[in-house]
Amino acid sequence: MTIMSPDPTAAALGIAILMGLPPARTVSAEPLTPPEAVAHLLFSGVTTAMPKSVSPGRVTYRGNMIPGDPERTILSISASRAAPCLFDAFFIEAPTPVMDPKIAVTTAYHATIDLRRLARATFTPTPQAAGGAQLVLAAKEMFCSRSIILEQTPKLTYSESCLDTIDDAIQPDDVPRLRAAFEVLRSACQW
Repeated sequence: MTIMSPDPTAAALGIAILMGLPPARTVSAEPLTPPEAVAHLLFSGVTTAMPKSVSPGRVTYRGNMIPGDPERTILSISASRAAPCLFDAFFIEAPTPVMDPKIAVTTAYHATIDLRRLARATFTPTPQAAGGAQLVLAAKEMFCSRSIILEQTPKLTYSESCLDTIDDAIQPDDVPRLRAAFEVLRSACQW
């Protein structure tokens, strides 16, 4: 299950955090850093749709997932200084410009992604989907998020949740990119 538009959001919190980022450089075909690898595996739709900037220990994607829309989505993933293979992700998404203001929703969340002690980490070909693969990552409380959704009605929803397993079918076109990301993390985290 690829995590894209999260389950909710504090735009002010995320923007304040992102504004404190060190200057980033735009990159092209360099080897993936561990934060980039996490982004590819868990937020694949964002990484293929938006430009990125990389600074030490962090990757940030800014833009939109709908061609032609103004910038309305930010995803920032950073490696923890406290422990290798522990990551923080901040995601903010504003409503689309054409959305009915009565139902417009702003989503923001913070997630802690702990890949230090996985019980299972596999990336295997799937014979039934020619050229496809299956990604499985499993560990207790591996992906824990705190989310806020702000609706224009107005209504504010806050939730907390944890995932112990990510079990994702990978399409053939995405296999090389996601396999490379998986290998970066397998090497860095010694799975």
